[in-house]
Amino acid sequence: MFTPAPDPAAVDPLAESMAEAVQTSAAAFRLMLTISDAVRRAAQKQRQGQEEELAEPEEKLAPGWAADALRSLLDDRVLADLMSGEDWPAMAGQMGGLQEAGVDLTSILPQLSQAAKTVYQAVEANQARIQAAGTDRWAELALRRALALVRGRPFAAIDPQRYARAEPVVPEMVSAIADVAYELSSRRREAADYADALWAAHQGRLAAEENELLHRQIFLAHHGADEVDALREAAARLARINEGLGGGVDMEAETAQLLQMLLPRTAAVR
Repeated sequence: MFTPAPDPAAVDPLAESMAEAVQTSAAAFRLMLTISDAVRRAAQKQRQGQEEELAEPEEKLAPGWAADALRSLLDDRVLADLMSGEDWPAMAGQMGGLQEAGVDLTSILPQLSQAAKTVYQAVEANQARIQAAGTDRWAELALRRALALVRGRPFAAIDPQRYARAEPVVPEMVSAIADVAYELSSRRREAADYADALWAAHQGRLAAEENELLHRQIFLAHHGADEVDALREAAARLARINEGLGGGVDMEAETAQLLQMLLPRTAAVR
């Protein structure tokens, strides 16, 4: 049976912006919880010589317990988005690990939840403004607050031998930071706010210097702002980074194609 495509005119822009607010609020909560748990693991490794994990019975009960703990702190739809993700059991385990480590969750969870809760409630309270503007700046507030916490690659300034057990969580943290940076940079670039687009991409690069998805965001933002010299310097910077990776690597094909389109007279960069 043929199912017709939905009529674009029937799509509710407000409903779409609300759904986006839920997703970005949940993403900010995920990122902040991941950072908190990584700090907990590193502290245990330093003081006790090893990380503590939840016992199997506690691990099985963690998802239900975590949902109860967050129910009064998060909007129902934000909590539902978190619980529907494949990473929900791991997130619940992170919360349980923090509590087992002596962290006062009655103090820290409201802090972790506040950005997500404020974003969602602000969007809900400003429906007319969102619909008129055609964009959801409130949803971006959660992304900006999360990115403002980034100072560099997680644990980069610490002796790796002291925090060897924390290393497995670093890629997850870096990936989360890069995803948030890409999302905010894309939003601001589409709104022609190239300064904020560059800020977001550069914040992400503090943790993921070699991430070419973020470099492409930088190239596009410089191009949109008609900053040709800055675009050329950004391309040269990526080339230097790639030269230092494992004896030198080629930039991704998509990156090379983008530069050829934005700077057609520029010689190919390795």
